[in-house]
Amino acid sequence: MSGITATRVVVIAPAELERRQRLAAWEEYAAARAELTALRAEADTYRSLYGDAVRTVPGGARLRPSASVRKLQAATEEIRRLLDRHRPLLREDVATAASKQASRLVAAAPAARPGPLSAPRSRALAAEQSQPAGPVAGEPADHWREKVTTRVGELLARLPAGTDPAARTACERAVVEIGTATEVRARMLLADLERRVRRATDAAERRDSVRRELAALAAVLEAAVDAPSGVVRELTAAVEEAMVAVEPRLPDGLAERVVAVVEEAEREHRRRVIAAAVSVSLGELEYTVTEGFETVLADQGVAYANLPNAAGYGVKFLLDRDDRTVRTQVVRTAENGAEADAAAERTFCAGLPDLLSRLRRHGVEPEQVSTVDPGTVAVLQVPSVAVPDAAATGARAYAARQERQREA
Repeated sequence: MSGITATRVVVIAPAELERRQRLAAWEEYAAARAELTALRAEADTYRSLYGDAVRTVPGGARLRPSASVRKLQAATEEIRRLLDRHRPLLREDVATAASKQASRLVAAAPAARPGPLSAPRSRALAAEQSQPAGPVAGEPADHWREKVTTRVGELLARLPAGTDPAARTACERAVVEIGTATEVRARMLLADLERRVRRATDAAERRDSVRRELAALAAVLEAAVDAPSGVVRELTAAVEEAMVAVEPRLPDGLAERVVAVVEEAEREHRRRVIAAAVSVSLGELEYTVTEGFETVLADQGVAYANLPNAAGYGVKFLLDRDDRTVRTQVVRTAENGAEADAAAERTFCAGLPDLLSRLRRHGVEPEQVSTVDPGTVAVLQVPSVAVPDAAATGARAYAARQERQREA
């Protein structure tokens, strides 16, 4: 073993494990909540069209990312029950209301000659009229109209709640025209209506897909409490603006920016947890650390501690930017010569197993991945101010305690 080591670490602190479980539960809850919010908005839009024939959809519990895992899971289950119950009820209400509307539009259609057809429709009509048409044996002569009316109701029910008003009006006008048309023309109008509905449905599916992506990003940002607040506000505003647009779209690079910000925040959080575990463990082993050791190690990636029972020697701690590896290196100040370097390295190495054990006790699982034998690499010389002086640090700590006692 040596004074130069590399140790791969994984955060296993119970609080961190609970935090990960909470974030996972939040993602499930946020996805379910977004579905329920969309269903309620859909129901409200349909109610604006069909009135009280469409029932309202109740809202579920509103929680924050800081809620407990148990509460998040319970709320998610409640929302899923609401979705399972009210989604089919909404479809039934809309189907019934649309069917009644279709019957009213067809029945109220004025008796009038059909308007002129466009050139493509005229050709299609001529081709269809060239084919023999007549009632099926045993079927009333006007039974086709009943079937067409039923189909019209089904198509109106399929029109998404957020269909453009102009497109919905055009569909309703087509229904009125069907009410006065001959069978051949009615079936042509019905085919045209089916195409209109399909276009509206496809457009709604695209909008819903984008809104689901945006809702997922909003949920991630809501839980990103460790990310810079200014950046989170900026990204949240961009998400909300995109979501409320008539034609929502995912701005170029927005998802990538959100992922990058959240991942960086997670790295910084883990670095703070690891640095705290190192600092506490060193204190228990009577190392003296530089002022603000924990913060400096997390923010800058390099901090120093003295080496107990080896005057003029210290240990340089390095935390990789990817927060996966803690490296250590024995260093000496200018007051020492190189003759005692190997002994200092052996001193540090002798206590390393205890340090690793204490890291584990404080929620960081260490796995030693590399070492260099003592004396293999020259010990780095650093300025005296880099290595904390145990006596001076102890005196400052004693004075601080005395001051606190006087103030109390």
